[in-house]
Amino acid sequence: VDAPKFDMPKVDVPSPPSFSVPSKSSSPAAVSDEFTEPQEVRDERAAAKNEAYKQADAEARAAEKAAKAARDNANEAKKAFKKAKGEACATRVGGKLVCVRGLGIGY
Repeated sequence: VDAPKFDMPKVDVPSPPSFSVPSKSSSPAAVSDEFTEPQEVRDERAAAKNEAYKQADAEARAAEKAAKAARDNANEAKKAFKKAKGEACATRVGGKLVCVRGLGIGY
């Protein structure tokens, strides 16, 4: 039994890339220059920033309370308006559902 012969085509394969790892002697100096200020100075700055944050947060909370109170007042006024509108529309053509009214009535 003879097996048929076949030849693989020639393919140009590029050489794998080469990587070079820098040696320790060429690396920059250690990060010892990062913290030039003493720890106490950095702690004091962080404490001052924290106090500023707390003050701003308290002001924001007070403004939010005032805004909530104003919204509650507006909602109460809206309820009163809807009640008054319903009473006014009760006697108009179409009743409370359609409430046909003339121009310039104001609601």
